[in-house]
Amino acid sequence: MSAFAIKIIAFIFMLGDHLQVLFPHAVPIWVRYLGRFSFPVFAYFTSVGMKKTHSREKYMFRLFCLAAVTEIPYDLCFGQPIDFLDKMNIVWTLLWGAAVIYVLTVNTDKILRALYALCLLTAGCFLGLDYGVYGVLLITAYYFFPEKRQTAAATVFIFTIKWLGYIYPFGFFTLFWFFSCLGFALPCLYNGEKGKEPKYMFYFLYLGHILVLLAVKGIIEVFT
Repeated sequence: MSAFAIKIIAFIFMLGDHLQVLFPHAVPIWVRYLGRFSFPVFAYFTSVGMKKTHSREKYMFRLFCLAAVTEIPYDLCFGQPIDFLDKMNIVWTLLWGAAVIYVLTVNTDKILRALYALCLLTAGCFLGLDYGVYGVLLITAYYFFPEKRQTAAATVFIFTIKWLGYIYPFGFFTLFWFFSCLGFALPCLYNGEKGKEPKYMFYFLYLGHILVLLAVKGIIEVFT
């Protein structure tokens, strides 16, 4: 399956997840569980992007611009205080993962590379990144362990560590963990082909769907 097809599926799952969060009485909870399939896809293709891009710096700058422009609409949409350091949109996590990959692969001393990466990971523990430092580690793992079995193992291992304290007793977070662990399924379908993906399409889709959801939420609040 091409990257374009997989990203479209992941976007649909993400949209459903956001709709369930905003309109829980209208959208069933199982839609939110299916939303767990989306982040591993975005994480995986961030690692692929860092391998295939002609300029890593420009690639990371585009992620930064998208994250920064989206943050205020994202906070307003999900009823959060406007804060660039807490409960940040998912693109910040993708950017942070890309940054860790960058410093680990830059042409410099190995000790310095490890130190830079450690600093980024430590900072990620204190920022309000979506999926936290675990999301950053997943992106990094996908980069260095790209084989399908490795992708599956990294997904299950990292999400098990993340959700370990919530798996038992059985409940909402148990299913969150279960579906998160299955998130390797879509990346493992990748056939290496990009597909007919318009340039920057998903950048606009991500920002656009947040703006549309914010508008719909505002209209509903006015008339109810």
